[in-house]
Amino acid sequence: MMMLALATPAPSPAEEAYEREPINYWTTPLTDPVTRLKQDLERGDLQLDATTDLSWLRAVLAALRVPESSQVLVFSKTSLQRSRISPTSPRALYFNDEVYVGWVPGGGVELTAMDPAAGPVFYLLERPVPAVVHAAGQTAPGRPSMIRDQECLSCHAGPMTGNVPGLMIRSVYPDAQGNPILTAGTKLTGHHSPLEHRWGGWYVTGSHDPMRHLGNTLATETAQGAELDLEPGANASSLARYFDVSRYLLDQSDIVALMVMEHQVNLQTMMTQARYAVISALHREEAMRREMPDAGPSLGDSTRRIITHEAARLVKNMLFADEAALAPEGVSSTSAFAADFTRDAPRDRAGQSLKTLHLGSRLFKNRCSYLIHSPFFDALPGRLRDEISRLLREALAGGDAHSHASHLRPEEKNRLVQILRETKPDLAGAW
Repeated sequence: MMMLALATPAPSPAEEAYEREPINYWTTPLTDPVTRLKQDLERGDLQLDATTDLSWLRAVLAALRVPESSQVLVFSKTSLQRSRISPTSPRALYFNDEVYVGWVPGGGVELTAMDPAAGPVFYLLERPVPAVVHAAGQTAPGRPSMIRDQECLSCHAGPMTGNVPGLMIRSVYPDAQGNPILTAGTKLTGHHSPLEHRWGGWYVTGSHDPMRHLGNTLATETAQGAELDLEPGANASSLARYFDVSRYLLDQSDIVALMVMEHQVNLQTMMTQARYAVISALHREEAMRREMPDAGPSLGDSTRRIITHEAARLVKNMLFADEAALAPEGVSSTSAFAADFTRDAPRDRAGQSLKTLHLGSRLFKNRCSYLIHSPFFDALPGRLRDEISRLLREALAGGDAHSHASHLRPEEKNRLVQILRETKPDLAGAW
């Protein structure tokens, strides 16, 4: 039987706000997909092929239902296993709606899962060592080792994520070794970012004329910061000229996968911020009402303002209100990602889905985030979900007083209302 060791490090003495009541990041019971994988391994219900690095990676992806086609590659030294990462040994990332898998040849597998209660939870899974031969000739199977990794939070719970556990996509100016040129700065990118600001330090495959991005390119430090030539790295169909692709599952770092991941990462981090803010506000209100039962409605007003503020931020992002327009020619994929991404999407009776890709002037055909169907969204505080529902209804089927959907044509609004009514009736059934 393959066993899995899971260790949770003790919080640091100077606890962050999210480590205390009411969030209790380290002690909240977890139900995320990686926790379920751990349980399957401990029970012996699942064994992973650890024969080679790639067989181990494939087995982890399959167990977590993460498509291999989602592979994107980053070569800047901006993550936990930075000593292993370089332009000739990039870090591979894979993802589905709930899980991210990071891997560098010869290194451990980094896992991030969106837990409905805790938000992003970070793990490091080490490939098991070979079987040990005892003196009696018997063998003992190697054991994989998984820890819930606290070190990740040094970057993933700081100013870039709003000081809560979160995810982000960074664009940097990388030198020949993959080190960010710090004097040139760094950007957090998402669907709001023009293409020319994205993916510095990343590999990118796919067509995108006449637009250009910062990927596939090394920078040279200058007195003003950095300079690089965008043309040689444009419209790559394979990455074989950059490094030994046989060490990876694919020779791709698909532009469509990158764009979807950017949107997903940003919205999930915003949902985490909103969840923590609203839960904390409700907790404060409850505590203050216990202390001052006759204080009146002002405490409730403060909580309502927080709920309305967080809901408005989420709705704006969910509806892609600040999406940077693509050139009319759009982008095209170089992998099976688009088909894998849309395969199991919830659909209305007309076959319409929030995962339907546009890839022309914008990323999605129907601009309301598919993450509205995710377990993490469903676990948001009820009062926050109710306010999101109210604002979405106002934006899509009302007067749109806050201009959250002013960028959407009436026919797109009508499609969104129909899709949400039929695929998310608990949120939009009464619209």
